[in-house]
Amino acid sequence: SVTARPETLTHAELDGYYGPFWLDVLGRMTDRLLDYRERRGSDNVYDMYFQDFVADPLGEIARIYDFLGSPLDGATETAMREHLAVRPANKYGAHRYGLGEFGLDREEVRERFKGYCRRFDIDEEED
Repeated sequence: SVTARPETLTHAELDGYYGPFWLDVLGRMTDRLLDYRERRGSDNVYDMYFQDFVADPLGEIARIYDFLGSPLDGATETAMREHLAVRPANKYGAHRYGLGEFGLDREEVRERFKGYCRRFDIDEEED
């Protein structure tokens, strides 16, 4: 758990601060999500895999609308298609971040999120 406050750290110390900080924050959020679903069930939760959204954003959005009981109407779909046409993925290039840039290593992150990955049957990503 990260205990130092960022405003008390020097620039050099901040270099390794945010990776562990966000690992802790996102880990806690994930734990609470899993706990909530264990206690309350998942009937009112729509699960979406990021890869599915990237592969077919409009299809995934239509499935969300269906889950909510409100079909995606033509005007909304048209607006979304127009938005995607002028803002394609990686329009301005792509950047790939590495865990090492944030003071983290792969095994540490895998260990922290192993329960989440197991629960949602998520395979380990390759570098």
